[in-house]
Amino acid sequence: MSKKITVSIPVAIQDKVEMSSIYENQTQTGKFSSYGVDLTLKELRQFRKLKSSDLDVLQCKIESTLESWAKAYERGEKSGNVDQMNQDIAEHLEALNNILKHTLDINDAVNWDSIKRNEPFRIAPQDIIAGLKKAPEQIRFAADGKPMGFIKIEPGPRPMLEQVTASYGLFTRMFNKQKIQTDYEQRQVKWRKECGEVNAENERRQTLLTSLKKSFEGKREVFEKEKAADNAAIDAVRQRYQTGDPSAIEEYCDLVLMASSYPDDFPRNWELEYRPANRMLVVQMDLPAPGDMPEVENYKYVKSRDTIEAKKMPESARKSLYDSVIYQTCLRTVESSSKCTTEARG
Repeated sequence: MSKKITVSIPVAIQDKVEMSSIYENQTQTGKFSSYGVDLTLKELRQFRKLKSSDLDVLQCKIESTLESWAKAYERGEKSGNVDQMNQDIAEHLEALNNILKHTLDINDAVNWDSIKRNEPFRIAPQDIIAGLKKAPEQIRFAADGKPMGFIKIEPGPRPMLEQVTASYGLFTRMFNKQKIQTDYEQRQVKWRKECGEVNAENERRQTLLTSLKKSFEGKREVFEKEKAADNAAIDAVRQRYQTGDPSAIEEYCDLVLMASSYPDDFPRNWELEYRPANRMLVVQMDLPAPGDMPEVENYKYVKSRDTIEAKKMPESARKSLYDSVIYQTCLRTVESSSKCTTEARG
């Protein structure tokens, strides 16, 4: 049976991400090893195969990946003028040239609390009750979507005989008082009918508010339970890791590699296996191809032709950069992986 989890996709890439259904990975002997999911964002040439033996942890990995992709996509959307384009190239080249230095300057250890879910519950008002196409205008909502109250309507002022009389001319007031009395009584009937309609509408709004509040609290309760379960799963992995459990060590190392920052267009797929007999972690990681290296060295605006021209990077420079990137990535992976296994108690 296929497994399902609920994932929140950032707005920036909501219609651009392809996500497979959850599948099960198996060992060579046919036993269950982990859950997996494939993510693709073609605009960034990104493809990720994520896995975890725990569905809650897998969900955290998916949302963390999507969040980083959304930030990268938004950075790309901001590029437009020559100065910005050249700045992006310079920053990209600097990141590629400092892949190894990056991991030496930071602590790769996983901050368990930082990967837990701590976001508050928020919901769009129209999503509180299924079927609503837009938020009811007569209901007031807080910033998190919580229904706070409704706009109460009031009937018009009650007709007074003196006011009705004053609306007629002197001749009618003196010689046709019955006409005034009849008009007054009709206005009373109309006003009482309006009061009934207003009360009915206010009761309808109160009923809607009560229903929205009940649904909101129900959805918030489900959200908090799911968040607590996700965080409990993180704690469980942490405890197993600290006692030297092989599958938890693999999970931890996977989290370390996920948290390791690389340039936006860098391939981010790997397979790893922890061998407890000799406390060795085997990592098979995808590396960039030569064609993935930057082709452009800088851009220049040519005013006479009103065009932006690209200056290509010399092929020798691209080859040298590629060699450096490969060596740095391998050394950085070894450095990060060694920290993963030495911190666990076995």
